[in-house]
Order: sequence, then C-alpha cells, then structure tokens
Amino acid sequence: RHGNRKKNGFTFSKEEEVSFASTKARGELLDFGFIATSDCTVSAEYKSPIYEGLNALSKQCVSIEKLMASGDILIGNECGTHFHVGHREYINGTTMRYLRRFNNSLFVPLSNAIMQDTQKSARFFGRLPNEWARPITNSSMSGNVDGSRMEHSAMFNLQHDYTIEFRQAKFVNAEQYMQVA
Repeated sequence: RHGNRKKNGFTFSKEEEVSFASTKARGELLDFGFIATSDCTVSAEYKSPIYEGLNALSKQCVSIEKLMASGDILIGNECGTHFHVGHREYINGTTMRYLRRFNNSLFVPLSNAIMQDTQKSARFFGRLPNEWARPITNSSMSGNVDGSRMEHSAMFNLQHDYTIEFRQAKFVNAEQYMQVA
C-alpha cells in the first residue's frame, strides 16, 4: 500500500498495459512500485501497488507521459489502463455478489450513456469500447441470479470480490488520465 490511510476508505490500483517499454521505462515503473506481469494481449502489463490517495498517481502520470514523449514507452491501441477501486469496509464478497446479481440494471444505463456519444467517450477514456472493454447490454452474460459469473472483458468488471475494475480507460496523456481517475 502507498499513501496515508484515507478517511473515506477508498483504495485503488491500476494495470498499465504497454506495447513497448525500454529499460529506462521498466526501471521507473519498478521505482513507482509496479510489478511486471504478463498479459497475452499486450507486450507487458505493470500492476501498481494499492493506493490510498491520488497524489502518487499524479506524479506517475507526468512521468509516464514523459516516457511516452521520449519513446521509452509505447501505449498502443491494444493497450488499456484499468482501474481497480476498492473500499476497506463496503466492497467485499457479499457486496460484490449483490452487484453481480444486479449488474445489468446498474450498469446497462451507464454503458448506454457511454455508447451514445462515442467520440466524446473516446476523448475522455482515451479509446472506444472494444473486445477488452465491452459495453454491457441486457443480453450480456454479465449479471446472473446467484451473482457468481461475470464476463471479464465487460467495461465494468465485477469478477473480483474486493474491487470493481474499470476497463475502458487508456492512458493518452497525464491530464486526460487524471480526469478519468
């Protein structure tokens, strides 16, 4: 965990998918506490520590943008920068089963709003919905009666018992990404 414990109880982490990262970029990401992992859809994926506030993220975003400008990191069209949002008290296995059970009624309206103006959504999120961040529809296999199954590639992924994953975002520049955060 990074940062001081916040009164509101919210935590977040992120997954930074990259098409290319130089030795310099890999070193900087490791200095920020990221863990290098693999993902079959991209060259590499870096998972952040769990954060208690957005201060660490703002510093990272500026550094990542500089690495992109220098060519030390490439975040291609196939890449996403997914957020995991948690809460120490309220996001737990019971809550997540409830959210999964009612996923369509909760997230279809939000998904529909995002799909109404795709150009505005693309400017905000950094990319359009795609096979790795699918819109949620009433026909999606994303919600179910017992709350146990989820579609991993839904734009809002509720598979995990302690976080909600927001998959639509892609890092384009520091200002855009901080607005998403």
